[in-house]
Amino acid sequence: MLRRFAAGSLVACIAIAVATLAVLAVFQQSTQRVSLILAAWCIVPCVWGLWAMLTPLSWVPQRLPIWGAGLGAVAGVMALFVLNLPWRVFEASLPVAARAVGVIVAAAFYYAMWMIVETVYMRLTPRSS
Repeated sequence: MLRRFAAGSLVACIAIAVATLAVLAVFQQSTQRVSLILAAWCIVPCVWGLWAMLTPLSWVPQRLPIWGAGLGAVAGVMALFVLNLPWRVFEASLPVAARAVGVIVAAAFYYAMWMIVETVYMRLTPRSS
């Protein structure tokens, strides 16, 4: 379980660092304006690690990307429908269809990122001689 937590947290830490730099550089918003996103991202590595620990044992490691896509769908729903981050950060109102597409994109992105988690997990697993 510790290897799953470490793999999920490691990939999330690197992804969040890159995403934070991109948001601050590309959008050039004041840090106060995007503070909600930055604050939420502080817990992402822990959430990814815990999500990896909750993976059904029979799914490890082959189905980790599918499991991660589920987390992406949950995160997308939370960000786009529950928290309404586009409005809170950019004061842009997105129609429901665009939000739904955003959830699908989030799930696909998480699937891709969890392919990296699967690779990291495999590298952390000791090989038998």
